[in-house]
Amino acid sequence: MTEPQSGEQLRGRDRRAIVVVGGPVGLLSGAAQFLSSYVHSGLQLLVTSGVVVAAGLGVTLLVVRGWNMGRRKVLLSINLIVLIVVALVAVGLLGGWAGHKIGVYAFPEPTPSSTPALTAEPVRSPSPPSSANPTPSAMPSSPAPVRMPPPPVSPKVVSVACGAPTSARPGQTITLTYGFNAAGPIVVGLGAGLYDTAGGDHANGDGDVDEASLAVGGTVKTRPFTVPPGLTPGTYELVAEVWPANQIGEGETLAEGACGALVVG
Repeated sequence: MTEPQSGEQLRGRDRRAIVVVGGPVGLLSGAAQFLSSYVHSGLQLLVTSGVVVAAGLGVTLLVVRGWNMGRRKVLLSINLIVLIVVALVAVGLLGGWAGHKIGVYAFPEPTPSSTPALTAEPVRSPSPPSSANPTPSAMPSSPAPVRMPPPPVSPKVVSVACGAPTSARPGQTITLTYGFNAAGPIVVGLGAGLYDTAGGDHANGDGDVDEASLAVGGTVKTRPFTVPPGLTPGTYELVAEVWPANQIGEGETLAEGACGALVVG
C-alpha cells in the first residue's frame, strides 16, 4: 500500500505537472494559432489537430494522476484540468490575434491605390514626310486605264498600247498598264524605255518581265516601273516595249506603244 502524501507534496507535484504539461501545450497552441494566420486551411487544420492531440494527452495525464492521488483529490484534479483548458484556449486566442495583427502590419495586402497599374505606351506613328524632303513610294501606283490597240499589221504579230501616270519622283515606283492585240498565242517580254529629249534611254530594267503569255485578241497586263533614283528633273517620254521572250534589250522589238509624257520632279 502506498503511503499517504502530504498536502505540500501534492501541491508541489501539481505545480510541476502544470509547468511540465500545461506550459509546452500552451506554447504549442499559441504557435499553432500564430502559424495558422499565414497558411491555408489544410495546413491550419493539421497544425490545430496536433495541438488538440497534445492537449488531450496532457489532460489525460492529469486525470490519471488525479485518480492515483486518491478519490479525495479527484475534484482538485478536475478543477486543475478545467483551469488548464481555459488557459490553453486563452493562450491560443491571444496567439492567433497577435499573429493576425503581425501578419497584417508586417505583410499588408496590396491595394489598387498603392499598386500602380502598368499601361502600354501608345505606339506613335511616324509623321508623314514634308514636301521639302519627300520620300519616294515603295509601292506601285494605281494602274492607269488603257485603250486597246488595233490589230497588228503583218508582218507584226502583236500591237501594244500603254497607260501610265503623268508625273513621278526620282526613285518612285509607278504602274504601267499594257493593252495587247495579238494575232495568235505568243509569249513575249515586257520592257519599257524612258527617253529624254536627246533620245537617251534612262530606264534601268527595273520591273521588266521576261515572259508574259498573250492570248489571241485583246489582253491587258500591268507591270511596275521604277523611275531611276537621281534622275534629273524634267519631262521624259515613256514607251512600252514588247520584246521576244527572255531577250529584252537584244535585237529588235516586236512592238512599241507610247505611254505619254512623264514629268519627273
